[in-house]
Amino acid sequence: MQIQLKPNLGLVPRGQPNLLVTPNPDLESYNAHVARVDQTINDKHKFFVNFARSNRYQTNGLGLGLADYLAAGHPEASTSYTHWRINHLATVTLTSTLTPSLISTARISWNRHQFAIHPYSFGYDPAALGFSPSLVGQVQAKSFPVIHIGGFSPLGRAGDTLNFSDTWSVGESLSKAVGAHTIKFGGDARVMFNNQSNPSGFATFNFALNETRANPLVAASTSGDGLASLLLGYPNSLSSGYVNQAAQGQRYYSVFVQDDWRVTKNLTLNLGLRWDYESPVTDRFDHLVNGFNTTATTRLGSANGPTVRGGLLFADSSHRLPYKRDLNNFGPRAGYAYRIGPKLVIRGRWGMTFAPTADVATTTGFSYATSPAASLSNTGIIPITKPNCSGAACGMLSNPFPDGILPAPGRSQGLLTNVGQSVSYVYGQRTVPFLHSFSTGVQYELPFRSVVEVSYSGSRSRQLSTSRNMNGITAEQYLANGANLTETTVPNPFGGLLPGSSLNGATMTLLQSLLPYPQFTSVTETNRSIGTAAYNAVLIRLEKRLSAGLTVLFTGTFSKSKTFTTYQNNGIDPIGQFITRDGGIPPWQYNLASTYSLPFFKQSRGLTKSMLGGWQVSGIFSVFPGGLIGIGGANSTGIDPALAEPSYNRWFNTCTINNNTAKRQNCASESEPVAWTIQKPFTLITTPEPEWSSVRARVPAEFNFSLFKSFQIREGFRAEFRTEAFNAFNTPRFANPTNSATSSQFGIVTLAQANAPRSLQLSLRVSF
Repeated sequence: MQIQLKPNLGLVPRGQPNLLVTPNPDLESYNAHVARVDQTINDKHKFFVNFARSNRYQTNGLGLGLADYLAAGHPEASTSYTHWRINHLATVTLTSTLTPSLISTARISWNRHQFAIHPYSFGYDPAALGFSPSLVGQVQAKSFPVIHIGGFSPLGRAGDTLNFSDTWSVGESLSKAVGAHTIKFGGDARVMFNNQSNPSGFATFNFALNETRANPLVAASTSGDGLASLLLGYPNSLSSGYVNQAAQGQRYYSVFVQDDWRVTKNLTLNLGLRWDYESPVTDRFDHLVNGFNTTATTRLGSANGPTVRGGLLFADSSHRLPYKRDLNNFGPRAGYAYRIGPKLVIRGRWGMTFAPTADVATTTGFSYATSPAASLSNTGIIPITKPNCSGAACGMLSNPFPDGILPAPGRSQGLLTNVGQSVSYVYGQRTVPFLHSFSTGVQYELPFRSVVEVSYSGSRSRQLSTSRNMNGITAEQYLANGANLTETTVPNPFGGLLPGSSLNGATMTLLQSLLPYPQFTSVTETNRSIGTAAYNAVLIRLEKRLSAGLTVLFTGTFSKSKTFTTYQNNGIDPIGQFITRDGGIPPWQYNLASTYSLPFFKQSRGLTKSMLGGWQVSGIFSVFPGGLIGIGGANSTGIDPALAEPSYNRWFNTCTINNNTAKRQNCASESEPVAWTIQKPFTLITTPEPEWSSVRARVPAEFNFSLFKSFQIREGFRAEFRTEAFNAFNTPRFANPTNSATSSQFGIVTLAQANAPRSLQLSLRVSF
């Protein structure tokens, strides 16, 4: 078989592509259909049925040269894919007047979301390229191989995806009027399924320059070519994998009661209680990790192999849950509204709510990649030699997997699953996060149909999810050994027993040998529910209600947020010893929204008034600061890095002292104060880094605009035309400045647009 796209450019510099494919359209269509039927059964019962379907379909998927691959008759070699997102929704709602003071609303609904990415490479039989049929028979899914060639565009695409997410829901709400009380009570039950099919395909091959260089161990710009390595059949690396096919399920139940009590004509109280239950996410085939055993021991390699402690635990038919149920989620709430005078009202509320989480445990062991280890023996003759491989085809493309493509081991290896690599698990006692939210404020009516409101709102979050590396050394070990942790090696008891991992050599670092579970590179515990957060804000709101065709709404928010979920030295600090971090919410934000009915052609008649009169314009203007800029590779000296006149070439003070060389770098002058310090390796940082609110990313003001009009075609038949412009002034937002103190671009903003350009949207809505 021959797959060829001919060069269409003349001589180009070495390493540059000589194939240019333009235009390269990416077509994307979207359609949506909504239908609703209302039916009155009798004077006490009525119902409506609602159905909706939408489909977003993409036919190129950002691929390169799809049209040329199609013309050549080999679309499977392209990197393109088709992509669709299909949604179905069906709802039936029945409203019944059971008594003059009791109303029932019952609902049942179904929602399905289908998400698919289907590369053109899938479905192709790689045996047609000369690969062994017996090898192809071992793969999870047939596809054209993904081929990366150094200095050239790739061939093929990995990862076929077809996911179905279904939600079934039933709910009942009752409303009862009793004197000054309006009591609402009811419940909700949902069943959610998520089925994923995402095989990785046949295999991925990487062909680099090294294998055809004069000396594969020495980099050189004048020798070596990725295409030559491919033609000779020398892969630099390769892999073929099995990906777990998830079949997840979850349940949600809730009941509630609320009493709206009109105490006096000026005072209303709202009292309520809600119970929520969100079940752990399970898998139909029990392909989940459900914990880590810290005490159990086993032998590695054989009955006489080294003893190791600790390992993953797995769900099974008797123990399906990856973490415990959380059943005590009772959320009370209370609110009040008091009218002090004819124009002044004070309101307040407090409530305890539980956040949805849908925490999914890892599926370690049920996904697996066969990646034959490479060595540099036989350099210059056969650059790469695979273990257990001999003969003329050793290490060649014609025999890429000498030991075959291995399926995922699942739970069969028990405590030895993923030894030599990293593992993670969900904390078994994980609970659902909750928050106390509260607010109070006053509203005052002003002239010209206007109202002003000033309020305070806050929240205190508890039981937030945190993660920690449980395979770390102690602070005492860190300080006592310093650089010796990585510079000193010791005999490796696992040498030769962990092929394909970084722990298979004859020696290991002192650091690795001191870990609680040295057979793993890291052991991460997630979802330990001990984090907290706090939020406080003041809101100013000014609204001019509709008069003379004009409405205006201004809001200004001044807030402060912080979280306690981050470790200063992950894996070393004690569990729960968090540092204070910014919550990521802008400290201030201003929004101005307005709608105006254009007065033109009001007095006109006939077609002129119908077409040119009655238009309305609206706009939303938002101003807020960018996010904090975190610095990597250096620590603050305590000097505020803000500059009086920042520029894109130097957004903040980048002056740095390197303690390894005792030299200054990235300084504007010899007298500029040092803002950052590059510490020597294995310097334990005990003081949390300050977060400089004075140094933030640039965010320009946002303005969105719309022009719209309603047309009354005839009685019961109405249409609305709307045109909208998002980012109406096409104002670019650039990426954050480079935040790595060891980079030559430290503090420089790359002038590449990071936000969406101006987008125009036209729509027509017909109602009848």
